[in-house]
Amino acid sequence: MEVKELIGHLLGGLGSWLAGDGPESGIVLSTRVRLARNIAGLPFWHRATREQRRNVIETARAAVGRSPSLGGASICTLEIPREVEDKERPPLERQFLLERHLISREMAARDGESAIVVHSGESVSIMLNEEDHIRMQVLGSGFCLEDTWRRIDGVDDELNQTVEYAFSPRWGYLTACPTNVGTGMRASVMLHLPAQVTAKRVPSLLQNAARSNCAVRGMYGEGSNVVGDFFQVSNQATLGQSEEEIIETTDRIVRDIISEEMQTREEMLKHNRRQLEDRVCRAVGTLENARLMGTEELMQQLSWVRLGVCLRMAPRYSIATINRLMIEAQPAHIQLRGGRTVGPLERDAMRADLARALLGKKEMQQDV
Repeated sequence: MEVKELIGHLLGGLGSWLAGDGPESGIVLSTRVRLARNIAGLPFWHRATREQRRNVIETARAAVGRSPSLGGASICTLEIPREVEDKERPPLERQFLLERHLISREMAARDGESAIVVHSGESVSIMLNEEDHIRMQVLGSGFCLEDTWRRIDGVDDELNQTVEYAFSPRWGYLTACPTNVGTGMRASVMLHLPAQVTAKRVPSLLQNAARSNCAVRGMYGEGSNVVGDFFQVSNQATLGQSEEEIIETTDRIVRDIISEEMQTREEMLKHNRRQLEDRVCRAVGTLENARLMGTEELMQQLSWVRLGVCLRMAPRYSIATINRLMIEAQPAHIQLRGGRTVGPLERDAMRADLARALLGKKEMQQDV
């Protein structure tokens, strides 16, 4: 499948992980479990030849074709002609896939032989020739660590029936970066924490997570900025811990954060309800009426409206609608949906138009 064909298909809907119907979805946007694997007998990506990288893709293609869980998955190479690349930023198609959380920032910016596998609903995807040969992930709506882990464990076992992984009895799964050696697992949860941000409690949150060997990052993982009060919490260590221990630790930390956020929201309702209602209503008014809207401003306004939905201050909207706008209003989505590359000012106008269109339709209260 060509990149344009895949993107055309993805533009027709949104991933099931954005439905806003999972456990604790008022605070937890999504849960992701990722596994890093390499093919035995082949050099890591950064040392492999072009032919060996192509071999990775073909080997993975055959394994995906034999996997019952991945039946009907789309496989797409990401080679973009050099003449259309902008050296200052990733090609628009790769930026779109990054916004969709289907590839990493590193893969979006990198040249060379690479590919992705996308299963229906975008809940299962695989990056081929990112930092490791195979990086598979499962995404779920809301807080669902156990279910997400069980699902990716099944996909991993199916692929391993065809592909021999690089594995050491002493060290576990071998990976390009030493921090992933062992289980090769990253369990992460995307949380919406506007109350913690407002109460200036984020530094304490970071310290508590670090004590349990968890990292707190922005919406797109390592190196990304925090926008819209969304934080990604994930385990840091993979060596010396079992998958069960990683899931248990991450689960405990996230539950503590959820409890803190809920308590802080209750305090805000009790002591500052009028100010809170004012912030939510101002955000609704801005989104429903603005003619120009930058990405960061939109994310911040959506953050307040999402909080308002959870606190029954913005009953016209659903979490699914907010989640949808949060993704569809990103720069590459705006331009590819419009069918052309545009400058920042026109993007801001198109983004504001989209916000007014989505939030002005009562039927958009239905789940994505």
